[in-house]
Amino acid sequence: MELVMDGHLGGFVRGGDPDTYDTAVWSELIKTFNPQNLIDIGCGEGHSVKWFADNGVDAIGIEGSAKALDNSPVKDRIILHDYTKGPYKVESEFDMAWSCEFVEHVEPQYVNNYMATFNSAKIVAMTYSEPKWSDGGHHHVNCQPQSYWNDIFEFWGYQWMEDFSRDLRSIATARWIKPTLSIYRKK
Repeated sequence: MELVMDGHLGGFVRGGDPDTYDTAVWSELIKTFNPQNLIDIGCGEGHSVKWFADNGVDAIGIEGSAKALDNSPVKDRIILHDYTKGPYKVESEFDMAWSCEFVEHVEPQYVNNYMATFNSAKIVAMTYSEPKWSDGGHHHVNCQPQSYWNDIFEFWGYQWMEDFSRDLRSIATARWIKPTLSIYRKK
C-alpha cells in the first residue's frame, strides 16, 4: 500500500484503502435506506463511489486532492473542492451521504463549509478519528468524541441513530469504520 500525503488535504492510499472499504456496511445501508443517489464527502480516489455506482446507486464524490484524482476509477463522478476555501453547496438533494475518515483532516473553523454539503442528504453515514488519534495521523486537526459530532449534526437538523450505528459497527470489518461509524437522519 502506498500512502500519498497531500498537505492539509490529508492523504489517501493509492489503489484504495482496505481499512475504509466495507461492502457489508454499504450493503446494509442500501438494504435499509434504498438510496437512489449518494454523495461521498472526502472520497479520495473514489473507490466507494465506484462501488455504490456499480451497485445501483447514482453516486458522486467531493475530494480536495487533485493527486487523488490521478488514478481514480471514476474521475467523471468526482468534484474537486477544498473545504478550507469555502463551502460547496450541491444543487441537488441526496438520499445519502457517505464520509469515511475525512472530518478529522479539516480544521474546526471550516466545519460549516462541509456541513453545507452534508446538509444536502437525508441520511449521513460517517466515520471520524477519536481524540486518541490526535497525534497519530497525517494532518489530524479535529479529532473529537462522538458527542462533538452529535452536537454538530443536531445543530444542522439531524438525529444520531445510535442503535443502528452500533448495529452497523458490529458487522463492520474495515479498521477505520468499525469504531466510529455514525448514522444521522435528517429530522
